[in-house]
Amino acid sequence: MSAKWGWAIYDIYRAASRAIAPFVYLHIHWRRLRGLEHRSRWMERFGRPTTTRPPGPLIWFHAVSLGEGLAAIPVIKHCLQEYPNVLVLMTTTTVSAFEVIKDKLPNSVIYQFAPIDTPMAMENFLVYWSPVAVILMESELWPNLIISASRKGIAVALLNARMSYKSFKRWSLRISLPLIALMLSKFSLIVALSTTEAVRYQLLNAPPFIINFAGDLKYGKYMECNFSSNRPSKEIMTLGDQIINKSTCFRYLGSIIQSDGKIDGDIISRIQVGCLKWRNGSGLLCDRKVPLKLKGKFYKMVVIPEIIYGAECWPLKEKHNTKLSVAEMRMLSWMSGFTLRDRIRNEHIREKVGVAPVEDKIRESRLRWFGHIKQQPSDDPVRKVEGNITALLRFTAVGGLQLSQRENKSIEGLKLQLKGRPVWMAASIHSGETEVMISVHNELARVFPNLVTILVTRHPQHGQQLVEALQERGMHAALRSRCEMVSPCVNVYVVDTLGELGMLYRVSSIAVIGGSFQSGLSGHNFSEAAAAGCAVLTGPHLGHFSRMLAEMKQVDYQSVLQVRKASFFLTFIPKPRKAIHLRVEGKLELVKALKQLLSSTELLESHQRSAKLAFSAVSNGVVQNVWNLVDAQCLQSRQALG
Repeated sequence: MSAKWGWAIYDIYRAASRAIAPFVYLHIHWRRLRGLEHRSRWMERFGRPTTTRPPGPLIWFHAVSLGEGLAAIPVIKHCLQEYPNVLVLMTTTTVSAFEVIKDKLPNSVIYQFAPIDTPMAMENFLVYWSPVAVILMESELWPNLIISASRKGIAVALLNARMSYKSFKRWSLRISLPLIALMLSKFSLIVALSTTEAVRYQLLNAPPFIINFAGDLKYGKYMECNFSSNRPSKEIMTLGDQIINKSTCFRYLGSIIQSDGKIDGDIISRIQVGCLKWRNGSGLLCDRKVPLKLKGKFYKMVVIPEIIYGAECWPLKEKHNTKLSVAEMRMLSWMSGFTLRDRIRNEHIREKVGVAPVEDKIRESRLRWFGHIKQQPSDDPVRKVEGNITALLRFTAVGGLQLSQRENKSIEGLKLQLKGRPVWMAASIHSGETEVMISVHNELARVFPNLVTILVTRHPQHGQQLVEALQERGMHAALRSRCEMVSPCVNVYVVDTLGELGMLYRVSSIAVIGGSFQSGLSGHNFSEAAAAGCAVLTGPHLGHFSRMLAEMKQVDYQSVLQVRKASFFLTFIPKPRKAIHLRVEGKLELVKALKQLLSSTELLESHQRSAKLAFSAVSNGVVQNVWNLVDAQCLQSRQALG
């Protein structure tokens, strides 16, 4: 029954697209006059070719714009290597993509503009070029293209398949669901980017057997912050044969960095994270039986830290303060049970809840942070940012960054200080996990008296507190922001600086990744540690990094060691009479795994090799994996391609 509805809706779509074809022609012509379409090749948009088709089998690759087109180029090159006698047709929609991609494609590739999705244009295009397979990129789901190709016996594949939540909701409507189900049934292959995309395609009635995973063809991206007008900007960057796409913003350590130096994206992101935390606690915050002062304390402990995370470096303007204040007052009003109709002044609501304005909290945090910096010596690494603000920052794919001369010297210096001593590192640890790692260190120190543990805190401002807590227990600790040496008596090295994690992975042969040993956390990226050749260990809570773990374990089971849920309860007393009980998981198995790695050089080197090789296979084999799927499920046999 749903198939009949699908064909009925498609017939309506086909009739409507045929009826509006004359108006689309006028629209394309108007775009050409404005310079939005190619002046001499704009008729290609109606399926009218401007070049002769050579004889032989042909594969059609289609991408809508520049990003998708660049991601398709490695697959096209691989196709030509596998089948030198096959013709390749590449189409894109935008002029900007045409101007860049035309110089990046191999000389044998035919490049045309994609036809619009009207019956006549698509029919003319498919009849003239007669491809044996159509390879679509990302989310190019056009009914006339897919159904017409299927009717002619042409295999259709969707690579780097994406399906945003907004698109999923739109396709899930009663009127559009039968149509998308009909279209997806005509595909021979869908290579989804993640489990989320795969589930969404299955919910839209895509046959499960055509959905596969191979990795992201947009393997990496980079952002260029060019603050010097005299420095030329590179439009294309490559890592080997893989083209890395340029981005105008980058998510790094919980913040959003923009190439133009603005903070609008970061402000919006922090507001969204704060609102999410508020919603998670809305059962308490919106309960009228809970006193307002208690709600205010909960808000200050849970929501405010998320909103002002990284605010020490924000160059705030009045519009940013307004955004933050509006978002905060909306949450405080709901907590207090007021709406706009009540016409209650903001000051009155703040007084009842006991919460200071968010801009005051940011100012307080900034003064505390700058006071911490000013206390350091002038030659301290954390103060060197004051000397030279003009810099060119490039963020490439993991493992693609080269260390500077200063970092290389720092590595050599640390290696000399740690020479001859067993070393392991706990990276990106949260406050609740600090006690776990200290406890693990104490267990290991009984077996390895000369042990050095490197603790890299997730939040640098906690480094000083951690060192003081360790010294109160009689342990000898050194703090990196003070440039303290790892002397023979030091057994814990606390790192409270930013941007040095990649360098530290080259100092320690064992890396335990934090954010995964306490329920409520969702792990951190461990691919950088694997790329550096560390033996990688994680806890049971990985969140969306579970897929990365599964991929690397599939290559080599030893690549990442994940400890199981051997849990115990830990009582942490930061202040007198204020005990915090934490449920910690994985400590006992972590101690056992670290003892084995530190005791056996052969076992340690084996895990290091496995991690590095697994990372290399997962990151560098994406094009090969994609092509293997296309070859097996779309092209079927080499004889069919001559």
